[in-house]
Amino acid sequence: MLTPVDYAIWIAGALLYLCAALLAIRNGEFKRHLGVNVYLVSCLAGTIGEWVILHRYGFYSVQYLYFFYYLDSLLSVLLYFVVVGFYQELLEEMGASQTIRIVTVLILSATAVTTFAIVETHRDHMVSRFVVELGRNLNFIGGALTYILLLAMAKVPSSSRRLLQLVSALGVYFCVLSLTYGVRMFHPEWRIVRIVPQLTGLWIAAAWAYAFAKPATVEQIVRQEVPALNGRLSEG
Repeated sequence: MLTPVDYAIWIAGALLYLCAALLAIRNGEFKRHLGVNVYLVSCLAGTIGEWVILHRYGFYSVQYLYFFYYLDSLLSVLLYFVVVGFYQELLEEMGASQTIRIVTVLILSATAVTTFAIVETHRDHMVSRFVVELGRNLNFIGGALTYILLLAMAKVPSSSRRLLQLVSALGVYFCVLSLTYGVRMFHPEWRIVRIVPQLTGLWIAAAWAYAFAKPATVEQIVRQEVPALNGRLSEG
């Protein structure tokens, strides 16, 4: 049964998702970081949907459990597309050729689509041990992709601070969830392994809201746009 702490985390999460998206819109970053903002809006919509289903069918209902686990899996897949967007943005800042950008995005997108296909194929098992194993695997792979991206960013002085903050927050998110799902496979009775994912959701929303809180400076805008422009000129 849900406790007052669960409700507090629930409400705080919804407010943070909304706040982060609104800050991105205010600073003109919604389109540039479209994947991040689609994820934030999806989390907000999912939170509202979860609330409605909980109060209509009850906490122990099959409908609520199915919705909760299926939503969790879909949001994990959606984060793969967020990673794809980060890679694409970094390659543009590096001035990489269009061919390299397309190949990289296609490979990462294929990974995301394949993962979504796995979720859809096993959608009838969304309340079984399969969900925990899937969550662990999705977050582990997502974490690996994110830290590879961070290593690449360390070699690119032109990387924007905002992009670094967004990617770093996602890396922490994937790492914590991967470890949590791993522990949950062996100790599903521990309440802490059910609270940590909720707190991690608050973390990613708060971290991204903080990243979007300050408008980009002229220097940051130049560092973002000039490498991409040079890459297009070299292709011409």
